[in-house]
Amino acid sequence: MGKLRKSEYWLTRMIDKFEEAKNLGVDEATLGVVREKHYEAHVHWEFWTASNGSYFHNPKLADESINKGMVISQDAIKILDDAMAKKRTLAVAAPAPAAAPAALK
Repeated sequence: MGKLRKSEYWLTRMIDKFEEAKNLGVDEATLGVVREKHYEAHVHWEFWTASNGSYFHNPKLADESINKGMVISQDAIKILDDAMAKKRTLAVAAPAPAAAPAALK
């Protein structure tokens, strides 16, 4: 059960990071890539928890699949972290609006 909990941890982190990235204004293309990764990672988790009785039928394949799902989740988190870092850097680097010119007397 330890692997399943780790997989759940990484899936949850990915979802939390997704929400953070969305709120920060990360572009829709990046969010779309991560949605696809979430689907794939979730399938690896769901198959072994819901339909295969948590390792019962094929423990080796279950480990491989769950590990793959964790790696996919971690990849998605990296994509989100990179996109958020870029977004924050652009926000800091943006020039301040110019002051209005003083009225001539």
